[in-house]
Amino acid sequence: MLFNRIKSGQIYRAIDDVKTLGMVICKAAGSGGFYCTIPKGTKVVIENDPWPWPISKGVYAAPLNYRELEDKLVPLEERSSPIYDMYTLVLTFKDLKKYFVKEDMEEIKFDDERMQRHWEKYCSPQETSQI
Repeated sequence: MLFNRIKSGQIYRAIDDVKTLGMVICKAAGSGGFYCTIPKGTKVVIENDPWPWPISKGVYAAPLNYRELEDKLVPLEERSSPIYDMYTLVLTFKDLKKYFVKEDMEEIKFDDERMQRHWEKYCSPQETSQI
């Protein structure tokens, strides 16, 4: 099954526009959610290894063009909140299989310093393997 092969750090490219759910990451306790459409051609990075099936139905992912898409994906009312910090995308295994193809890349480089720091501190396979 697809979920057995999905790993943190893998990159997938959208082969069509994909309607999905996004999640707001707040500076304080709590989070919000929103619906969005990931544009065709967007490359996303899997943030963490998925939980085993049937517990997990999907994964969190972040687009490499994180900053470029932030204004387009995250609603203004979320972004303008004083506790707004970042966002992530929620991709189901079904959507990954249907709308994305795996890409090979040597280095994960985001267009946003916040996301790059977040990746290096919390998500990078090198970092999480030491925990």
